[in-house]
Amino acid sequence: MPNRNMLVVTAYAILSAVTSLPCEQRLKQLEGEWVASKVVLRGEDITDEFKRMKWVLRSGVFTVRIGADTIGESRFVSMTLGGRVDLEYSDIYKPGTTSRQFAIYTISANSFKMCASVQPADVQTNGSVVKPEDLKRPTRFGERNTYVIEYKKVK
Repeated sequence: MPNRNMLVVTAYAILSAVTSLPCEQRLKQLEGEWVASKVVLRGEDITDEFKRMKWVLRSGVFTVRIGADTIGESRFVSMTLGGRVDLEYSDIYKPGTTSRQFAIYTISANSFKMCASVQPADVQTNGSVVKPEDLKRPTRFGERNTYVIEYKKVK
Protein backbone atom coordinates (compact mmCIF):
# COMPACT_ATOMS: atom_id res chain seq x y z
CA MET A 1 0.00 0.00 0.00
CA PRO A 2 1.51 3.37 -0.95
CA ASN A 3 1.92 6.11 1.59
CA ARG A 4 -1.46 7.85 1.75
CA ASN A 5 0.25 11.15 2.56
CA MET A 6 1.54 11.04 -1.01
CA LEU A 7 -2.09 11.29 -2.11
CA VAL A 8 -2.39 14.51 -0.13
CA VAL A 9 0.50 15.96 -2.09
CA THR A 10 -0.90 14.97 -5.47
CA ALA A 11 -4.48 15.77 -4.57
CA TYR A 12 -3.76 19.45 -4.16
CA ALA A 13 -1.84 19.41 -7.40
CA ILE A 14 -4.83 18.81 -9.59
CA LEU A 15 -6.29 22.29 -9.51
CA SER A 16 -3.13 24.40 -9.71
CA ALA A 17 -2.03 26.42 -12.77
CA VAL A 18 0.67 28.21 -14.74
CA THR A 19 0.08 31.49 -16.55
CA SER A 20 -0.13 30.10 -20.09
CA LEU A 21 -2.60 27.22 -19.93
CA PRO A 22 -4.18 25.78 -23.10
CA CYS A 23 -7.57 25.62 -21.35
CA GLU A 24 -7.75 28.94 -19.51
CA GLN A 25 -11.55 28.82 -19.58
CA ARG A 26 -11.46 25.47 -17.73
CA LEU A 27 -9.11 26.89 -15.14
CA LYS A 28 -11.37 29.90 -14.64
CA GLN A 29 -14.29 27.52 -14.09
CA LEU A 30 -12.26 25.79 -11.35
CA GLU A 31 -11.49 28.94 -9.33
CA GLY A 32 -12.94 28.80 -5.83
CA GLU A 33 -13.01 26.44 -2.88
CA TRP A 34 -13.38 22.68 -3.17
CA VAL A 35 -13.77 19.63 -0.92
CA ALA A 36 -13.19 15.98 -1.77
CA SER A 37 -16.55 14.24 -2.04
CA LYS A 38 -14.96 10.87 -2.83
CA VAL A 39 -11.40 9.50 -2.90
CA VAL A 40 -10.69 5.97 -4.11
CA LEU A 41 -7.19 4.43 -4.05
CA ARG A 42 -6.80 1.17 -5.99
CA GLY A 43 -10.50 0.43 -5.48
CA GLU A 44 -10.54 1.28 -1.74
CA ASP A 45 -12.68 4.23 -0.58
CA ILE A 46 -10.49 6.45 1.64
CA THR A 47 -12.66 9.58 1.55
CA ASP A 48 -12.71 9.96 5.34
CA GLU A 49 -8.96 10.69 5.35
CA PHE A 50 -9.60 13.86 3.30
CA LYS A 51 -12.66 15.24 5.11
CA ARG A 52 -10.75 18.02 6.91
CA MET A 53 -9.06 19.32 3.74
CA LYS A 54 -10.06 22.21 1.54
CA TRP A 55 -8.57 22.99 -1.88
CA VAL A 56 -8.54 26.68 -2.86
CA LEU A 57 -7.77 27.95 -6.35
CA ARG A 58 -7.11 31.69 -6.52
CA SER A 59 -5.02 33.71 -8.98
CA GLY A 60 -3.64 30.59 -10.63
CA VAL A 61 -2.34 29.03 -7.39
CA PHE A 62 -3.94 25.93 -5.91
CA THR A 63 -3.51 25.65 -2.16
CA VAL A 64 -4.47 22.80 0.14
CA ARG A 65 -5.52 23.71 3.66
CA ILE A 66 -6.45 21.92 6.83
CA GLY A 67 -8.20 24.50 8.95
CA ALA A 68 -6.07 27.65 8.84
CA ASP A 69 -2.87 25.72 8.00
CA THR A 70 -1.57 25.61 4.43
CA ILE A 71 -0.04 22.21 3.65
CA GLY A 72 1.04 22.82 0.06
CA GLU A 73 0.76 24.51 -3.32
CA SER A 74 1.20 23.27 -6.87
CA ARG A 75 0.54 24.00 -10.55
CA PHE A 76 -0.75 22.58 -13.83
CA VAL A 77 1.93 21.94 -16.45
CA SER A 78 -0.71 21.36 -19.14
CA MET A 79 -4.42 20.80 -19.48
CA THR A 80 -6.31 19.83 -22.63
CA LEU A 81 -9.96 20.09 -23.60
CA GLY A 82 -9.71 16.35 -24.30
CA GLY A 83 -9.47 15.61 -20.58
CA ARG A 84 -5.72 15.20 -20.02
CA VAL A 85 -3.82 17.06 -17.32
CA ASP A 86 -0.19 17.03 -16.17
CA LEU A 87 0.55 18.42 -12.72
CA GLU A 88 3.74 19.40 -10.92
CA TYR A 89 4.42 19.89 -7.23
CA SER A 90 7.33 19.99 -4.83
CA ASP A 91 7.81 16.51 -3.44
CA ILE A 92 7.64 16.70 0.37
CA TYR A 93 9.28 13.27 0.60
CA LYS A 94 12.31 14.37 -1.47
CA PRO A 95 13.11 17.98 -0.47
CA GLY A 96 14.38 20.08 -3.36
CA THR A 97 12.78 17.84 -6.01
CA THR A 98 9.74 18.27 -8.22
CA SER A 99 7.34 15.49 -9.20
CA ARG A 100 4.84 15.23 -12.07
CA GLN A 101 1.55 13.34 -12.26
CA PHE A 102 -0.16 12.27 -15.50
CA ALA A 103 -3.93 12.25 -15.17
CA ILE A 104 -7.30 12.42 -16.88
CA TYR A 105 -10.18 14.62 -15.74
CA THR A 106 -13.82 15.61 -16.26
CA ILE A 107 -15.59 18.83 -15.26
CA SER A 108 -19.33 19.36 -14.90
CA ALA A 109 -21.21 22.20 -13.19
CA ASN A 110 -19.76 22.23 -9.65
CA SER A 111 -17.74 19.03 -9.79
CA PHE A 112 -14.25 18.07 -10.90
CA LYS A 113 -13.09 14.46 -11.15
CA MET A 114 -9.52 13.31 -11.72
CA CYS A 115 -7.80 9.94 -12.08
CA ALA A 116 -4.00 9.78 -11.76
CA SER A 117 -1.38 7.08 -11.55
CA VAL A 118 -0.29 6.35 -7.99
CA GLN A 119 3.38 6.72 -8.91
CA PRO A 120 4.69 10.16 -10.00
CA ALA A 121 7.58 10.93 -12.35
CA ASP A 122 10.63 12.97 -11.31
CA VAL A 123 11.33 16.33 -12.97
CA GLN A 124 15.05 17.05 -13.41
CA THR A 125 16.60 20.49 -12.87
CA ASN A 126 16.89 20.92 -16.66
CA GLY A 127 13.11 20.38 -16.99
CA SER A 128 13.26 16.87 -18.42
CA VAL A 129 10.93 14.24 -16.97
CA VAL A 130 12.17 10.83 -15.84
CA LYS A 131 9.27 8.37 -15.85
CA PRO A 132 9.45 5.00 -14.13
CA GLU A 133 9.22 2.29 -16.79
CA ASP A 134 5.68 1.22 -15.88
CA LEU A 135 4.22 4.74 -15.45
CA LYS A 136 1.41 5.44 -17.90
CA ARG A 137 -1.40 7.99 -18.03
CA PRO A 138 -4.72 6.35 -17.13
CA THR A 139 -7.11 5.93 -20.05
CA ARG A 140 -10.25 5.39 -17.94
CA PHE A 141 -11.30 6.15 -14.37
CA GLY A 142 -10.46 3.54 -11.74
CA GLU A 143 -7.75 1.61 -13.59
CA ARG A 144 -5.34 -0.54 -11.59
CA ASN A 145 -2.64 1.47 -9.71
CA THR A 146 -4.58 4.74 -9.87
CA TYR A 147 -6.49 6.95 -7.52
CA VAL A 148 -9.68 8.84 -8.30
CA ILE A 149 -10.67 12.06 -6.57
CA GLU A 150 -14.08 13.66 -7.00
CA TYR A 151 -14.29 17.29 -5.87
CA LYS A 152 -17.35 19.34 -5.06
CA LYS A 153 -17.22 23.14 -5.33
CA VAL A 154 -18.30 24.85 -2.08
CA LYS A 155 -17.62 28.52 -2.98
